[in-house]
Amino acid sequence: MGVPAEQYLQYDWRGRAIKYHRAQIRAFFGLREATVQDGHALVAWLVEQQVPHEQRLDQLREAAYGWCRGNRLEPPTPDRIVPIAQAAPAADPGGLASAAEGPP
Repeated sequence: MGVPAEQYLQYDWRGRAIKYHRAQIRAFFGLREATVQDGHALVAWLVEQQVPHEQRLDQLREAAYGWCRGNRLEPPTPDRIVPIAQAAPAADPGGLASAAEGPP
């Protein structure tokens, strides 16, 4: 990128510039900012497609990132993806994951 390391360390990660630069990066990669509805759709997809087969947090997190890529969404930050991945098994209505595994 041609940016000296000292400039990277001095970057204002909380100011207006970061919002502008994130928008430029999204446009460059053809992504859009995720909405609350996207978050609900992601949890629903995890419950329907992933939780019946996988409940490990790291695997659900990776599946969530893949879903975002496939839907051309800017992925959640690492501190935001964990609660989303944790919400999926908790949102499993009637224990679909347990039913898929069969009786104990």
